[in-house]
Amino acid sequence: MVIVAVLFTAVAALAGWMYMGARKGRLTRNSAAGLRTPAIMASDETWEYVHHRYAAVFLGMAMLSGLSALVVVAGCLAVHSVMRIADWAFALLMLLMLALWLLLVVGGIKADKDAKAFNAKHGIKADAGY
Repeated sequence: MVIVAVLFTAVAALAGWMYMGARKGRLTRNSAAGLRTPAIMASDETWEYVHHRYAAVFLGMAMLSGLSALVVVAGCLAVHSVMRIADWAFALLMLLMLALWLLLVVGGIKADKDAKAFNAKHGIKADAGY
């Protein structure tokens, strides 16, 4: 469980870094990190617009991941074990994972729709490759 807590902490740190980069315009278009759909990847302008506008998705991801790490640690402490967690902590962790999944899916769908509208307004065509 210690490894799980460390992984959640790493995800929280990465998401926080992406949030700061997106808010400040330093998260450049890439194929590894960020919201990536053909519409969002269509141009640097679309990428910057979407990531600035939807940076809160990364902030939410950081907060939920950080809270998940704390729940894992608290669950381990509650049962005095580093190999398992308390039932209440497992249930809370599953709720946090559901919230994280919903945040990413809903945020991604909304960001993609917004990118398509931005591209149409500015005459940008989305191509399949980056």
